[in-house]
Amino acid sequence: STQLSPNFLSSIPQLFSLIFSLIPPHFMKSVLHPSLGMFHPSKIRVSRQQYKKNLQYLHSLHPEAKLMAVLKANAYGHGIQLAETAMEAGCSWIGIVDNWEAKYVRDHNLKTQHQKPVDILRLRPATDEEILDNLNNNLNMHEVVGCLDDAQRMNQLAEENGSTIDVHLKMDIGMGRSGFLPLQLDEMLNVAANDFSALHVKGVMAHFPSADDNLEVTQKQYSKFEHTMKKFCEKVNIPSNQLMIHCSNSAATLRLGTAMDMIRVGISSYGIAPGIDMDFPRDELKSCMRWTTQIASLRRVPPGRTIGYGMTFVTKRDSLIATLPFGYADGYWRSIQANNKSTVLISGKRCPVVGRISMNMITVDVTDLDSEPKVGDEVCIMGTQGDETITPEDIANLAGTIGYEVTIAAGYTGIIRGIHKVVESF
Repeated sequence: STQLSPNFLSSIPQLFSLIFSLIPPHFMKSVLHPSLGMFHPSKIRVSRQQYKKNLQYLHSLHPEAKLMAVLKANAYGHGIQLAETAMEAGCSWIGIVDNWEAKYVRDHNLKTQHQKPVDILRLRPATDEEILDNLNNNLNMHEVVGCLDDAQRMNQLAEENGSTIDVHLKMDIGMGRSGFLPLQLDEMLNVAANDFSALHVKGVMAHFPSADDNLEVTQKQYSKFEHTMKKFCEKVNIPSNQLMIHCSNSAATLRLGTAMDMIRVGISSYGIAPGIDMDFPRDELKSCMRWTTQIASLRRVPPGRTIGYGMTFVTKRDSLIATLPFGYADGYWRSIQANNKSTVLISGKRCPVVGRISMNMITVDVTDLDSEPKVGDEVCIMGTQGDETITPEDIANLAGTIGYEVTIAAGYTGIIRGIHKVVESF
C-alpha cells in the first residue's frame, strides 16, 4: 500500500491555508452563502440608500471636484457590490487595492453617469504579479508610481507585455509609506516626460497623514503640495485637462475648505468618522451597516453565580441572562468587553454584556427589560433598534481601536463564518 511521508502530512495545514488565502472574498461569499447549505443566526445588512446619500453629501462639499468612491478592502467590509450604488451617486472613479475588486467592477461593466467606463485607481504600490494580471486581463486599472524604481519596473513589465499603463505619480507629503519627496520633483518630471514610453501619466496624488486631528499641519502640507504641483505643471508637457491632481481623503474633504481635481472618500462615505475627536456631521453621514443576531437561550440565575471565563462577573440579584450565538470568532473581539461596558440592543433598549466574550457566545443581562424577551428575538449588535443606536465608533472606543477595523472585521469574518450579508436598498 502507498504510504504518505510525514513531511507531506505535516504540510497539509499550510497547503489548505495557502489555498484559502488565494480565494477572493466575493468567491468565498458565494461558496459559504447560507442558501448553499450553511446557516448562521447573525446577519449583516448594508444600506445602499444610506451609502448613496453619504456620497452625495460629501460631493456637495466640493461639487467642482470629481468624486472617487474608495471601495478597497471589500468596501471597508461592506461589500464591493456598493460599486453599482457609487455610480448612481455620481462617482467617476473607484479606488481599490486588490485585483479581484477591479475585476468585479469590469465584470459588471460599470459606467459613469456619462456612460463612460468608470476609471479605477489602485491606491497602493502593485506587485509584479498584480501588474501583469492588470495587463493580461484588461482591467484597465491606473497604477501608482512612487519612485523611479517603481517606474522602471512597471515600464519594463508593460514593454515586455506589449502594453501601456496609465499611472498616477504619488508625492510623499508626510505619510512616509510611498511617494516621491518634494525635492525629487526632477525625478517625477522624468517619468512624466515620456522617458518611460510604456507609462502614461494621468495624474499626481498625495495622501494626508493627519487630516483628522491636525488641521494646521494638513493646511501646510496642502499648500506645499499645491506649490509643487504648480512647478510641475509649468514644466511638464501634459495638457492640464488631461492631468488629474488630487489629495483629499475623507478627513480633508470634510475639514479643508478647498479641494483639487478630485476627492477620494472612503471611511466617511460609510458614515464613520475618520478620527476619534473630529467634528463629524452625524445628521448627514450615517452608518450603512446593521449587525444583528438573536437570543439563543434564556436562563434564571440566582445571586452569587459567576458567568464566563475567569469568573469575572458575579450576579448581585436574581437575574435573567440571555445567551447569544455570537462571539470573537464572528468579529466581536474580547477587547470590546475589556472594561465591562459593552452593550447590545434588545427590544430597543441597551442591555449590558456580562462576563467575558467567548469564541462563539456572549451573555447579556436582560433583567431590566420592560417585558421578558423570548428565544429568537432580534439582538442589534451595531446599528439602530427603536430609539437607540450603537455606532461602529462606539464599539471601536470600547476596544481601543478605530471604526474602520470594526466594519472590516464584521465584513471579512462574516464571509468566512457564513454570516448572511445582504447589500440592499433600505
